[in-house]
Amino acid sequence: MSAGVGVTRLSLLVGAILLSALASGTGSSANPLPPMIHYPAFIDHEPIEIGSDEDFTEENGVRSGSGTLGDPYRIESLVIVVDGITTAVRIHDTSAYFSVGNVKIQYDTQPLYHGYPSGMEFDDCSNGSVFDCVVNGVSFGLSLDGCSNFRLRYNSIQGLSADESTGIFAASCNDMSILDNEAKDCSYGVRIWSSTDGAVEANTISNSYIGISLTDCRGFQIGSNTFYATTHYYSDDSWEDNTWLASKSITGSELGLVLLLGIVVPAETAILLFVFLKLRRRPREG
Repeated sequence: MSAGVGVTRLSLLVGAILLSALASGTGSSANPLPPMIHYPAFIDHEPIEIGSDEDFTEENGVRSGSGTLGDPYRIESLVIVVDGITTAVRIHDTSAYFSVGNVKIQYDTQPLYHGYPSGMEFDDCSNGSVFDCVVNGVSFGLSLDGCSNFRLRYNSIQGLSADESTGIFAASCNDMSILDNEAKDCSYGVRIWSSTDGAVEANTISNSYIGISLTDCRGFQIGSNTFYATTHYYSDDSWEDNTWLASKSITGSELGLVLLLGIVVPAETAILLFVFLKLRRRPREG
C-alpha cells in the first residue's frame, strides 16, 4: 500500500468520525450531556404568565419544586398551542430559581406582526433555565430582556422564514449561557444586544441570514457553533471585547466536510478521490 492511499484512508476515517459526532448532536466535549432527566407525562396547558415569585403555582404549570437553587420551580412537559397574537410562556419580575423543560409550543396561525409574539418571553427576572423545549412557527423563539443568571440549553426553534424570525434574542442581560440549541429558518439564529458576560457555544443554526449577532456586548465567549446554509455566520460591532473561537461551517453538502491530507474538503470530493486512487491501483489484465 502506498503512503498516499494510506493517508487518504486515514483521512476518510477521521472524516467519518467527525460526521458521526455531528449527527449525534451531543455538542462539544466542554458541554457534555447532563444525566438522564425523567420528565413527567405531557399534558395540554393554556398560555402561562407569571409576574411574581408567588405566581409559581400548579395552575401556572409548575409540576414540582420550591424555588431554591437546589430545588427550582419546574415547569415541565407541557404542550401549549396558541394563536398568532399570544405569547405561550411569559415570566417577568421574579428572582426565585426556576426551570422550563420539555415544553412544546406550536402556533396554529401565523403571527400577525414581525417580532411579536415570542414563544417564551422572560423580562426582568433572574435564576432561570430553559432546556429541551421546542418552539415552532413563531417570530421570536426565546426572548430575554433585563435577565441575569440565565441558562438556555438543548432547545429547538423553528422560525417563520429566513427573513422574518429570530431564534434566540437577548437584550440588557448578564451572566447567561446559550449552549447546544438549534435554530432554523430564522433571520437571526442568536441575536444579543447590550449584554455582558456569557457564552454562545455548540449551537446549530441553519437556513438563516445571520447566524450569531452581537451588538454592544462585552465578555462573551463564542465558539464550536455549526452553521448550515447561513449567509453570514457572525456579526459583532465590539469584536475586541469578546472572545471568538473556531466554529464549523457546512454549506452546500448534505454529507458535510472531511479532513483530507490536512485540508477540509466536502465529503463527496474525498469519496471521489478515494475511488479514483483505488481504480488507479487496480492491476491491469494481460
